[in-house]
Amino acid sequence: MSLSIDHPNDFTFKVVPHITNAIHEWIERVAMIPVDGMEGPADVCVIELGGTIGDIESMPFIEALGHFSYRVGEKLHTYYDAYKPYANPGNFYLVHVSLVLVLNVVGEQKTKPTQHSELEDSVKEKLS
Repeated sequence: MSLSIDHPNDFTFKVVPHITNAIHEWIERVAMIPVDGMEGPADVCVIELGGTIGDIESMPFIEALGHFSYRVGEKLHTYYDAYKPYANPGNFYLVHVSLVLVLNVVGEQKTKPTQHSELEDSVKEKLS
């Protein structure tokens, strides 16, 4: 993903909304690319937000995905109810995937890293 925005020299560039909007636009553009030789956009678009949650490098993407469900609802469902443009949340799902370690020495699963990743409140607030 490359980002280029033309603005005057005195323009203040911010993560929100400039980078997050660029991420939204990139996701929407990629989601519209036909796949498997079919006409039109794909039925489902899977986006992996990898890396270590909490790292500063992933924060713009976490912020963008937190807002994206509203953007998708706004674009696809404004006709649904004029007073509730986000009335159908079925367009966007977040799935938390985490590695659960199994130590051969003791033969048991270690779930503590996964438990801690779900407790990261700052990330939970942005994505929910």
